[in-house]
Amino acid sequence: MTVHKLRHLGWLLTGLLLWFGCAPGDSERPVPLQAREGVIDLREWNFAKHSPVELQGEWAFYWKRLLTPDSLRQVGAAPVYVDFPALWSGLAIEGKPIPSQGYGTYHLSLLIGAHSLPLALEVPDYYTSYALWINDSLVARNGMPGIDRVSTTPHWLPQTVAINLLPGHNEIVLQIANFHHSKGGGREAILLGSEAQLTRKRETEAALDFFLAGTLIMGG
Repeated sequence: MTVHKLRHLGWLLTGLLLWFGCAPGDSERPVPLQAREGVIDLREWNFAKHSPVELQGEWAFYWKRLLTPDSLRQVGAAPVYVDFPALWSGLAIEGKPIPSQGYGTYHLSLLIGAHSLPLALEVPDYYTSYALWINDSLVARNGMPGIDRVSTTPHWLPQTVAINLLPGHNEIVLQIANFHHSKGGGREAILLGSEAQLTRKRETEAALDFFLAGTLIMGG
């Protein structure tokens, strides 16, 4: 690598370090919270002070059911509780492994305290289609979940969406369907945080991608 390229690489590294240094951080990092039997309690979570929270842990799960918030309130069958996020190949219902292709609905009750910040969700891409409701509002969709290959449209696109959460009790309903990939379900958790936090996170990741691309160019 020439001296000229090293100098440019140094400027890229300096810029990236300044970017991370200017990004506000948490004054203290709380212990990550986990959902238990389909409920996650965030009433003490300070969205202005802490980093975005991962909505992970035990979610209620209805295999081979595509439920909306309205139909979920009327369903008679009891859910099973499974770890989410997780690929379906690692899950079992009543001791029986479930296949990577199929469909199901996840449900999480979210308890939240009074807040004044605009909130948002960062939703990763799941294998291979999903629809997500907050309370009774459809807030995000990737492709079209269905009950077979014909009725399912796959799509991969991470999304960040602004949401309205009420103080107290809220419901998250997530349909996932996969008939087009060897994997089903998902590896990454949904993030809940302030819009400013998630915007800053997205910009930081873009800066890192830019730095890595610059490193490859300078090294070539």
